[in-house]
Amino acid sequence: SSNHAEIIALHEASRECVWLRSISQHIQSSSGIRTCTEPTILYEDNAACVTQTKEGYIKSDRTKHIPPKFFSYTQELEKNKVIEVKYIRSS
Repeated sequence: SSNHAEIIALHEASRECVWLRSISQHIQSSSGIRTCTEPTILYEDNAACVTQTKEGYIKSDRTKHIPPKFFSYTQELEKNKVIEVKYIRSS
């Protein structure tokens, strides 16, 4: 389903975001530049995906085949203010 693909894509984007933030922070700290502590905004055009990410794993007939790890990792990053998932219209 579209929701399944969006959840996995958001999970992968979150992983990439963590990696890029760590590289950026390492370069900034070794150069003496102040590091940014604001969350990185990830835009998502699937409203169900954004809701499931913010509320956690919601088990239903449509999401029962998606492993909970795809929900929990992104939700933990958002709770720790590393990322912020925002809904944006696809148009």
